[in-house]
Order: sequence, then structure tokens, then C-alpha cells
Amino acid sequence: MTENQNDKLTEIIIGCCFQIHNELGPDFLEKIYANALKIKLNQAGLLFQAEKEFDVLFQDVNIGKFRCDLFVENQGL
Repeated sequence: MTENQNDKLTEIIIGCCFQIHNELGPDFLEKIYANALKIKLNQAGLLFQAEKEFDVLFQDVNIGKFRCDLFVENQGL
């Protein structure tokens, strides 16, 4: 993904977040906002995976797993 495409993706995701905050306001638990963000990302036509796991390697040795909250358009979030 080029830098310009990355900037556009970032702009779309942040826009979704602002729309959610404007509609829901503050004071909800993170899970509520995460669920709303999944809806907005779908509406924006973005592909994503929730709770995607990756192996973490250190000096070619698997030292554990990392779970990404949202993996959008094959980019970590």
C-alpha cells in the first residue's frame, strides 16, 4: 500500500471513529465502541478481521502470540 493509500485508509478509519463518538458520546466501555467501529468499517466497505493473531518471533524463535484488535485492509490497527 502506498503512503497516499495509507493516508486515505487512516482518514477513513478516523472519520468512522469520530462519527461513532459524535453519535454515542463518551462513557461507554471499549467493547461498545469496538462493536460500533466494526459496523462503520463495514459501511465504509473496508475489509477487516477482529482479534487476528500473529506469531511473535525473536531471533527466529517463536516467543508467543500477539492479538491485534482490528486488522483492516491487511494493515494492523
